Amino acid sequence: MSERRSRQLSWAQRALEDRAVVVIAGDRGSGRSHFCQHLRDHFDAQGWQVLTVHGISAFRAAPLTALTLTNIGSEREAAGRSIAAVSSELLSYLSAQHSLVIVDDWDDLDEASWGVICELRRRLEVPLVLTRRPSRRGQSAPGSMSVLGDVFHLQLAPMDLRGIEGALSARLGGKIEGGTLSRIFASSGGNVGLAIAICDAAVRDGTLVHHQAAWVARGDLWSESLREYVDALLEPLAPDELDLLETIALLGAVDLSEFAEEADLRTVEELEQLGLVEGYASGERAMVTVYPPLLADYFQHQALPIRGERLRRWAAEVSATPLEPAAASEARGSHSLLIRLIEARQRQRLVEARERWEREGDTASAVAFLDALADCPGTDEAVRELARDPRLERRERLDSAAHAEWQLRFAEWLAYGQGLPEEAMQRLEAGAAADPEHGPALLALHAEIECELLGTIPDISRLPDPDDEALVPTTRVAVHRAHALLATVGLRIEDAHGHLEAIRALDPEGGGLRARIIEGHVILAREGPLALHRYGMAGLLAGEERLDPRAIRAYGALCAFADFMLARHSRGSAIVEFATHLGEPSWYPPFAQLSLLVLDSVSASRQGARQVSANRRQDAAEVPGPDGPLPTQSRLLAEVQAVADTADPVAAAELATSGGLDMWRRGWRYSAILAMAGAIELDPSPARYESVREYLEPLEGGFLTTLRIYATAMALQSAEEVAAEAERLVREGQPGAGLALLARALQVARASNPQAVEGIEARIAELAPFIAGDTSEMRRLAVGRIQLSEREQEVAMLAARGLSNAEIAAELVLSRRTVENHMRRIMARLGINRRTQLKERLPRLS
Repeated sequence: MSERRSRQLSWAQRALEDRAVVVIAGDRGSGRSHFCQHLRDHFDAQGWQVLTVHGISAFRAAPLTALTLTNIGSEREAAGRSIAAVSSELLSYLSAQHSLVIVDDWDDLDEASWGVICELRRRLEVPLVLTRRPSRRGQSAPGSMSVLGDVFHLQLAPMDLRGIEGALSARLGGKIEGGTLSRIFASSGGNVGLAIAICDAAVRDGTLVHHQAAWVARGDLWSESLREYVDALLEPLAPDELDLLETIALLGAVDLSEFAEEADLRTVEELEQLGLVEGYASGERAMVTVYPPLLADYFQHQALPIRGERLRRWAAEVSATPLEPAAASEARGSHSLLIRLIEARQRQRLVEARERWEREGDTASAVAFLDALADCPGTDEAVRELARDPRLERRERLDSAAHAEWQLRFAEWLAYGQGLPEEAMQRLEAGAAADPEHGPALLALHAEIECELLGTIPDISRLPDPDDEALVPTTRVAVHRAHALLATVGLRIEDAHGHLEAIRALDPEGGGLRARIIEGHVILAREGPLALHRYGMAGLLAGEERLDPRAIRAYGALCAFADFMLARHSRGSAIVEFATHLGEPSWYPPFAQLSLLVLDSVSASRQGARQVSANRRQDAAEVPGPDGPLPTQSRLLAEVQAVADTADPVAAAELATSGGLDMWRRGWRYSAILAMAGAIELDPSPARYESVREYLEPLEGGFLTTLRIYATAMALQSAEEVAAEAERLVREGQPGAGLALLARALQVARASNPQAVEGIEARIAELAPFIAGDTSEMRRLAVGRIQLSEREQEVAMLAARGLSNAEIAAELVLSRRTVENHMRRIMARLGINRRTQLKERLPRLS
């Protein structure tokens, strides 16, 4: 039983000893009956006379059946007994000084039995326990509680992670593996009865097995035996309510503002009253998702393809963001239940780390405690108090490796968490002088801080050769990581790759998250954005399984960066939303929060959500600390997009160019060349290309070659030359970038060589079907270009021609209401308030 449930149980026991009435409310599976059993056991042990009455929905119309089934007094059937006789028998049974009546499922009790119990309460002042479902729409009751006098209410909220873990471990008779526990918790929403039902079904189906001293999931935890449970939840729903619930489950989460019709909002409210959806805040948005989350699995496993297709089409109309299967899956992962799960894990980790520190008091436990504190808000003073603890000084010479690890973690906290890089660097210098064995590791972090927070490229001649086998492995890893960072920042990609390979050979964990972030940027430079996305998604899913918010932020930023490079802005937004709403913003890993906000600002702008974009840009500006040296760690990207939003390409390109040149002067060459390439995308003029040509021409190898060819071709003024470079990229295995260049060639041809238009259009039509839609655009920044769905573009074109909503509905065979919804979203995305403004904006639509 969880700590909270234990407190509620103690409170209920004291209230009943004072002869009170306690009402326990909870959803089906919340543990009401289990809670009552604990109360019964407690009072049985105290020598009390305890009577348990069960409400049974099938017998609600049969007077006195519930009391008769308790087998008190006469054995005659209920129909043959009077209320007076039953009351007399119960008065005799409960005449002892200490008696208790427990009514389980009070909602389903027949009225006559309830009347008798009320009379018992009035005459004997017998304490009562009533369990019931939370009050909801259409829910009947056997009578009023007002006759009972003062009534105390207990709400059995969903259990926390530790409570579910205890219940499942007790059920299984052993430990349950962490990833499996998180999956069951997420599906059950903390409902202990449902968690046990999922567990039992998985054991029966063979998908939950005992392996190496723990219970581990093997495959999907959904079981057809759970369908009966869900069918009972859905039984009260009208067809339109069921449709809307399944649509929300399909989307994973829906912004309430997407429901334009009052009727839809009322339906959502009805579902909320039935306990089948829950709302939560996501930034400035009010979101709604299904509850329990198991409903999503239920609908997913329904073998009704025609119904599924109809609801998918409706979902695409309800949601302002075009629905993609992957995006829906990612959105589902972002709902509040998983966030609560991660927060519960963080709290549990902090408690365990504090207990270990208090129990052991050594440097290793101090490091673990510092790590746990760093992930929780409002713990700065606790960290400083820990650093002042005299036990650390007494222990430091006993374990120099642990002490060096403490110095590294505390210096990171000072530099990145508190904005005190100089103090951190001084401590590292002093620590390195005092500990020759581990000193190089401290100096390696010193170099990283200097590069990332002071904006200068450090002199690393003080660092030893990381391939020197005389160094301890942890020191070699630290020095390799510093070299890998500086090589990546300086665009020496193969050098960086070599250092990362060395780290892999020395450390099974790959050098930690900071090394993995560097590796992500190296993968982009060598292999391209699709490879980066695969790498980031693998890490993101693993982090989600481990309930690791640090990994989710780090890999989420890499995934979002890949989606930005591929212009998959809606998908990137879904990932960013999940990664940025894991509780309070955290400084670790460094720059991850800043990257997420910058990328979200650009993605929001590209989807027409200009106010959201401005808000994210402001959030990024308020993140403590300077810009970082790696791509997306700079606020420049969001600022350039903000200028691009004003439809001034030259000004936006000038900002990108000047920012890129400043980065180059700092030695941040990787970020610099991406900024310069972006400038050419915004202003593909020969003059713009000449201003950055000397920096782009040397690019060679992997995706850098593609970037050079692409940026150079964008500035060409001959349609034939642009098309030739496009074909070159297609031959070299970059068809998406090639198709994007063909689109540029078509633009140039229409302006200067109309005879070439037909041939380029034919090549685009030939190539497009063989390229996945989400890899066909390399342009990332655009001037006034807003992503509308194909249907929204059709509606916009017809509206620009002067057709009314009714005429558009007839033309496209849609309902008038659907057209109105489309027009509302189109005008909001384009930032216009009159239909007559559509003509001037349509040429800018993507």
